[in-house]
Amino acid sequence: MQLTTTRSQRANPNARNYGLRSRNIVVAAKNALKEKFSAKANGFKTVQSNTNRFSQFASFVKSNYGVNDMRNITTQHVQAYADHLSQRIDSGSLSAKSAHDYLSTVNSVMA
Repeated sequence: MQLTTTRSQRANPNARNYGLRSRNIVVAAKNALKEKFSAKANGFKTVQSNTNRFSQFASFVKSNYGVNDMRNITTQHVQAYADHLSQRIDSGSLSAKSAHDYLSTVNSVMA
């Protein structure tokens, strides 16, 4: 499958999940990361690990806010996720480095 490298080159960049060829938010995120990979901005391993991390965020926004389209994700959702990660750090179930990686992935995919 040929992947495009910019949002403007997609068939319909304003469609569900920014036109990333999937109704599933996690698959759309993986396609966004593959676009970066094809533009030499990410390696294959980075694509897979970031997809796994983003799936945690996708589950969070879907279960807490009913969001299942990337176009509906707001900065408030990302802030709530950051607060959730902070609580996990405080409880000892997540390291600060891992929390940083999870949040960085959200920023990378949404960019």
